[in-house]
Amino acid sequence: MTAAPLGRVAGVALETRTPLGAARVKHSPRRRALLPWLLMLATAGSGAVQAAEVGGWQGGRPLRLGAAEQAQVLTLALEALRSSTYEADATVATAERWTRAQAGPHIRVNFTEPRTVALTATTTGPAREQQVDFSELIIPISPTRLPDYSLVRSGDRVRAFAKFDRGILELRAVLRMLVRGP
Repeated sequence: MTAAPLGRVAGVALETRTPLGAARVKHSPRRRALLPWLLMLATAGSGAVQAAEVGGWQGGRPLRLGAAEQAQVLTLALEALRSSTYEADATVATAERWTRAQAGPHIRVNFTEPRTVALTATTTGPAREQQVDFSELIIPISPTRLPDYSLVRSGDRVRAFAKFDRGILELRAVLRMLVRGP
């Protein structure tokens, strides 16, 4: 699946004409206000939010999200993972790194059923499409800091992915709106 252009969500048609530039979308409060509702509607039929617990830790407090915000964060977190083009080796993808990520600011998604995501990534050599199975996703991100890696876990196996497209910037922008204070 290819990443959606800025201001767009894969599978959701916001408009039928040529996409607007990022600057124009940024200054349209009406469109920004509609995005969480459109995301919620797009994922409601699939049961994505009901089948996942979305939360995390931001600003020294647990991140509490409403249904629309959970849908928005879930969609952007999965898109960030799908856009990864590099998979780190076992020296980086460790249980210790997972624990450190949980101790700091992060977004965490727990799926009730294991999830499979297709992405094109490589550790060395040419990138190839692969299926990644996981039941948990953690992205150590804050409103002021981008992640080095997104971590997924299935059982005891941890995998780390990096080199995201601009979707990770959209996730950070959403966090800026959700987290109030320093």
